[in-house]
Amino acid sequence: MAQSGTDSSVFTRVAQSVSAQPPGRSPSDLIAWLEDGNARVLGSWTDGAGTGVLADPDEKLRALIDAIPAPEAGQVAVVELARPLGDAAGSPFLLAAAPSDGGAVELFAMALTVLGLHHNVFGIPMVGAKIERVLARIGVVRSDPANQRLMEYIQTFPRLRLVVADEDELARVFGGLRELGDEDLALFLRTDKLARFATALVYLPRDRYTSRARGVLIDVLEDETGMRVDRFTARVTESAIARIQFVLLPRDEAAVPVFHAADEARIRARLGDVSRTWDEDVLDAAASAGQDVDLVRAYLPGFSPNYKEDQPPARRPPTSPGSPRCPPRAWTWSSTTRCTA
Repeated sequence: MAQSGTDSSVFTRVAQSVSAQPPGRSPSDLIAWLEDGNARVLGSWTDGAGTGVLADPDEKLRALIDAIPAPEAGQVAVVELARPLGDAAGSPFLLAAAPSDGGAVELFAMALTVLGLHHNVFGIPMVGAKIERVLARIGVVRSDPANQRLMEYIQTFPRLRLVVADEDELARVFGGLRELGDEDLALFLRTDKLARFATALVYLPRDRYTSRARGVLIDVLEDETGMRVDRFTARVTESAIARIQFVLLPRDEAAVPVFHAADEARIRARLGDVSRTWDEDVLDAAASAGQDVDLVRAYLPGFSPNYKEDQPPARRPPTSPGSPRCPPRAWTWSSTTRCTA
């Protein structure tokens, strides 16, 4: 385990002190996996004294440390954090380990490394077994070719969310992802009341994920949740579906809301416009204005992606020109002319 201000021998001792049964599914195996280059240790906390980033925690972090319920003897508990700790990027978390002999609980601040973030999820101790139980629960066979798209979503799922989420939550999310089509939009909300933040996972067609779409997502999420988007992480690959994870923080000292299925459905309905392309909005605007939609469609390929990013369709879409010589970049709606600069 990559170190930062903490003796690695401490983790060897902790791995030996917690439960080691059954093999591959125990807390000691999880700690050993973290130590094997999959996490960076940022600090530790025991009996009111800390090292590294926990040597002098601020008021909010200290309150969180004090609020973490002690795990049962031989077990560990993981708490995801809303913001990075120290100079560590990535996915920060706190891990509390309770020795099997009933000794004092030890708390460690960590962040997953690149290796940890991209490790085969089925090979992560405790996590892989949990995923297997969830798949069996929703009737998914990993080897079935029909389920390979879902396997891709699971392999690229945020690692810490796999760790901290319970089986009910994962069953709900994986079940939703199994039904996700290439043109669909999906939203999954999660609240962490202990660490006082929420996350929103949004899946949408890759070709419809633009800075404009992201802005709409942020506006709707903030309006509907009453929280503010602190940061986001986008995963856009050759897959037909892009994934964006938003981290939302409460405004001032407001309470962190608990979201239900009805909340997700309501917000997802408002996000429907995000899945529309600039071209579709332009064609709708042209039809509403009584323009020649087929001619407008013929000119749409002449607009660059940068132009589409900069110009909202409702303000400056192409209009049916009086002559093909009218340059598309100069088009704008006009009640008196068919093509104006």
